[in-house]
Amino acid sequence: MGRRPNESNNPWGLTEREAEVLEHYQEVGHAKGVATQLGVSSRTVESHLARIRAKMRVETSAAAIARYAREAVGSATVDADFVNGKARESTPRPRRTFMVIATTLAGAIGVLALAGAIYSKPKLLADSAADFGSEQGYRNWFYGYFSEPNLPGEFRLMSDFGPGGWMVHRETFYTRLWADGAHPNGRKTTGLTLQVEQWPVRRWVSPVSGTLIVQLEFRKDNFSASSNGVGLLVYHRGAEIWRHKISGVDGIGISHSLRLEVKKGDPIDFALDPLFSDDGADATITRFRILR
Repeated sequence: MGRRPNESNNPWGLTEREAEVLEHYQEVGHAKGVATQLGVSSRTVESHLARIRAKMRVETSAAAIARYAREAVGSATVDADFVNGKARESTPRPRRTFMVIATTLAGAIGVLALAGAIYSKPKLLADSAADFGSEQGYRNWFYGYFSEPNLPGEFRLMSDFGPGGWMVHRETFYTRLWADGAHPNGRKTTGLTLQVEQWPVRRWVSPVSGTLIVQLEFRKDNFSASSNGVGLLVYHRGAEIWRHKISGVDGIGISHSLRLEVKKGDPIDFALDPLFSDDGADATITRFRILR
């Protein structure tokens, strides 16, 4: 990503440490890998990333990296893999970079043309928060749940929609989906809800074939030491491809990107697990963007 920020190429006020975190995140693509490289905890890395996103006014760490490479004055190198949306593997590899030196007017024009090709933005196909609505299938989103005894099991559609969003059954289960969040139901529950484990699930059905980038955000909505945390799982055609869990007081959470090869009609499921079937204080913020 080039040299460390200074006053001329750092309009966001990133610290040396934040720039270092951003550079390592570019290499490995996830906070755990950055933590390993820097010898710190994943929570510390997530805190740095949250501050970076706030300073740069972007919603994902991938967007922060792309914006830094695009807008930092004097940054001589660009990581072509990351700008094109290719998340790095956990094992650090030598960075593939290129440098274009404009020494003449013709050379400068060539640089501008190349930069325009590199920085063409992927097309946004879906945004779980912006697309949310009262109609099943709108913009290829479906709202449902997995239920015991065979979790994850069969995807079942929710049928109850109201001011609180989609529900399995009002006042019977906590299982619910709203624009930017979800709440599961567990066998260990509160109030008068039935003691059944259910995972709320957003399903997006791909209208295209090809390579997709899935950007996800995941953090707790209500913080309580009584919560044992929640888990987010992603399934492609019914097979689990990613999972992560956060504590009951993690208001920072994570931002992560996945790269998928899909066929038209493939389902991608985003499910919220109450962990150990305990749904206490499990309201969680989730958001998923799918790009091509």
